[in-house]
Amino acid sequence: MSILESFVALDFETTGIEPFSSEIIEVAVVRVQNGQIVDSFQTLVQPRKMPSVSIQRLTGITADELRGQPSLEAVMAKLRRFVGASPLISHNADFEVSRLRMSIPVAELPAVFDTVELARIAVPRLPNHRLETLVDAFSINNPEQHRALGDAQTLVEVFRALVNTLRTFSPARLETLARLARSLPRPAPPYGAIADLLLEIQAAAARSAFDQVSAPPVRIGALTSLPNTFGAFDEDRLDPASSLEDIDTEAVAKTLGAHGDFARAMPAYEVRQSQIDMARAVTEVLNEGGTLLCEAGTGTGKSLAYLVPSVTWAWKNSHRVVISTHTKNLQEQLFYKDLPLVAGTLDVPVRSVVLKGKNNYVCLHQWHEEIGLPAAEAMDAGRALLLPLVCWIYETESGDLEENGAFQTLLRYIPGAYSLAGRLSSEGKPCGRRTCRYYDRCFVTRVRRAAQQAHIIVVNHSLLFSDLAADHGVIGEYENLIVDEAHTFEETAIDYLGTEFSLPLVKSVLEEITTPHARSLLTRIRANLRRSKIEDATRKSFEVQLGVTGQAAELAGEKAEAFFRAAKNELGASHPSSIYSSKMRYSSQANVFDEIREYRDDLFFALKTLHDGLQTLALWLRDLPMGGIPEQDELLADTELRQADLARLTAAMDLVTRAEDEDMVYWSEMPPHGDETRLKFVAAPLDVGATLRKNFYPGLRSLVMTSATLSVAEKFNYFRQRLGLEDDSVRTMAVKSPFDFDNQVHIALPGWFPEPRDADFEPEVISLLQVLIPKIHRGTLVLFTSHGMLENAYNALKQPFEEQGILLLGQRFDGSRSSITNRFRQDRRSVLFGTESFWQGIDVPGEALELLIIVKLPFSVPGEPLETAQSEALAAAGKNPFLHLAVPKAAIRFRQGFGRLIRHRNDRGAVLILDTRLVSKDYGRAFHRSLPTSYTVYRSQEELIAGFEAWFSAEVSTKP
Repeated sequence: MSILESFVALDFETTGIEPFSSEIIEVAVVRVQNGQIVDSFQTLVQPRKMPSVSIQRLTGITADELRGQPSLEAVMAKLRRFVGASPLISHNADFEVSRLRMSIPVAELPAVFDTVELARIAVPRLPNHRLETLVDAFSINNPEQHRALGDAQTLVEVFRALVNTLRTFSPARLETLARLARSLPRPAPPYGAIADLLLEIQAAAARSAFDQVSAPPVRIGALTSLPNTFGAFDEDRLDPASSLEDIDTEAVAKTLGAHGDFARAMPAYEVRQSQIDMARAVTEVLNEGGTLLCEAGTGTGKSLAYLVPSVTWAWKNSHRVVISTHTKNLQEQLFYKDLPLVAGTLDVPVRSVVLKGKNNYVCLHQWHEEIGLPAAEAMDAGRALLLPLVCWIYETESGDLEENGAFQTLLRYIPGAYSLAGRLSSEGKPCGRRTCRYYDRCFVTRVRRAAQQAHIIVVNHSLLFSDLAADHGVIGEYENLIVDEAHTFEETAIDYLGTEFSLPLVKSVLEEITTPHARSLLTRIRANLRRSKIEDATRKSFEVQLGVTGQAAELAGEKAEAFFRAAKNELGASHPSSIYSSKMRYSSQANVFDEIREYRDDLFFALKTLHDGLQTLALWLRDLPMGGIPEQDELLADTELRQADLARLTAAMDLVTRAEDEDMVYWSEMPPHGDETRLKFVAAPLDVGATLRKNFYPGLRSLVMTSATLSVAEKFNYFRQRLGLEDDSVRTMAVKSPFDFDNQVHIALPGWFPEPRDADFEPEVISLLQVLIPKIHRGTLVLFTSHGMLENAYNALKQPFEEQGILLLGQRFDGSRSSITNRFRQDRRSVLFGTESFWQGIDVPGEALELLIIVKLPFSVPGEPLETAQSEALAAAGKNPFLHLAVPKAAIRFRQGFGRLIRHRNDRGAVLILDTRLVSKDYGRAFHRSLPTSYTVYRSQEELIAGFEAWFSAEVSTKP
């Protein structure tokens, strides 16, 4: 019986989203014979615990309908008889298989084909492979979504579409997929059938046996595509003009005005005076040089305000302008949406490139090495991670692994996958060497070559600082820089200008040199040595040196483990065991390594010995006649790279263990429960502004830094001091948001509330949320400053909210940041509890977010080593650390949190700030002066609720 023509499709509906703790509430199976649906079986199931209100709302299955339905045991017996020996199609089959095992012996289980796995192979560029995503991608009609029978019938169509897609693959590609799939180590026998399915598709394709199987092609728009160049590129580098020409400031302003190019090209275009003012200022900086700090409120349209002058100026002068962002979302918006819009509207043939770190790009040489390995030599994680790349590697223009949604998903869920991903990526590879057989197709080489021809280069802050450390070896030389999301610039600079030393870091370097996998450096040299034509004496000397170097690598690994074990034991008293990580600052005067000096010296000597061994191998490889050993140039390049890795590792160890540089701050970080394998030591610059002033700013002709939150109480002093931009020549400007905050937002404070230090504060917060949220019943985001308080509130309110039909989503409880944000957007009356990352970077416009609750002013956690050291430095300079560091830092974060509410001109909502220090403390002025409109202090809970009800019921028109 051919699986392509006859099978059974199965779907379950459950009480929740957790697959193994949820209960089945509905079962449906559909039988297909000769390509046609011929039979079906569907039934509800009575669970032990009824589903939540949100699940009932999602499925349309009520608790009343479930009462009195058959038990799961009875249903599974019927299901077993219906399925028989037929091949089984399921989506996310792990759950179904686990339930089938309860009633069917493993030996009798039919072959199971998971459409998630097939989809990851056939259409890896989808952002995810949920059933609804596949339905949309293949334009399949699914009228009964989230009902078992409807989903089972839809699954039949999805399976056909996937098979139809796979049949377009070449026979060689299908054979490669089948070989990889067969070698997958699977805990359940049915999964081995996926290889047989691929071979059957290959055979059927060869017989042209697909006439009766038809499926709509996948929608191109559904696939993720991340090309990294825009514009017409040739082989010539950018030829900068010898003398710079100014662009007309008023012409730029007119372009953005009521009768300008954008107004003519875009029917819904809105003229914003704040945008025009900012564009004028950016134009002046590009023309004259210098530095501009521009705070642009939400809704300004700051992207166009700096892109229009940048594109115009860069094109006219053939000079590069680099634009740096913090978030991936903004980077992609600029490159894939805004830049094409600006270039097309201005009719300027500008060339643009988006650059990412080398770890984002697949290495073709490494890919072919991994794909050719026998199964016995490949890592388990490797085989699963390679499957979604087989199709994609021949389709991608950029080689950007972010493009491959299936790869990114497997990377998160397969144990040990990051090690293989590191080998597959171009990070640490000698890209740009013409001796590489894939040089002409190398993704890194191609994008860097394009960058040399580009007028506009879009990067992120991380790459900007990586490039600085690499002496501009990544981006290339540039003089004009625009930094968006500049409020995160200091934090990123600290991360990249600092140093870390940890056991995983040591092991990652050693694994590249010698590990069981066949592609480690010493293994590759040894294998090529056997194939070489060099003299026996030389070969023997090589083999001896390889043995010595391998032993040195093993010893280094042992000494590293001993060092971190001793460090953990020494630090144990200072780092009490906890479910949270902890940090402890140290210095050369109180150096934690003094007591374990012997372990430190042993590790240092072992790393140096290994470095010397690699140096000897590199010298011998260099001295061999050309072609003396296969892959000689590549092996030499890799050996030199591993030497450089070891040199950096040793330097990092020396820096953090000696702790002698007074311009650095040192601390240890102990992970939860004191796991020494994740203990790390960190060194960070005390004054990142001084470092930037010395090493970064002098190379720039013009610099624009912009964000919605650069000032505190309408002053730029804090940002300028932190970033080393205190020179009088630095220009500052703040352009106001075009939003009508007086009519768009209502800000409230509970005047009767205790302060956060009061023991009654947390119970009062939970009590108010329990009453207020159901009463107002609007999309609500609650921002916490601690995970502990969030957890307590979530546990207290989850069930009461569910009983009232309110979906409560909690950070760390209900999925990843992106998944719970998406669910929050979709359920217009849901509630989201978040902390940390939810204070910035999420965009939820409209009715999905109408009530924002800020629990506390977002001060940093006391005792952070870097902030403590910075406070001491301020105190030594005669300044108040609380007022000059803690308050402004919290005020900027507070403004970021506040900015989550009003994202568009038509948004309307309310903000409740539960921290009364805003009005009771003198420093509260820094916070309330940062608010865009006035606030109301309510005297009681009843008055507060009445005020909110009146606000939301009022018909107030925002300004046009």
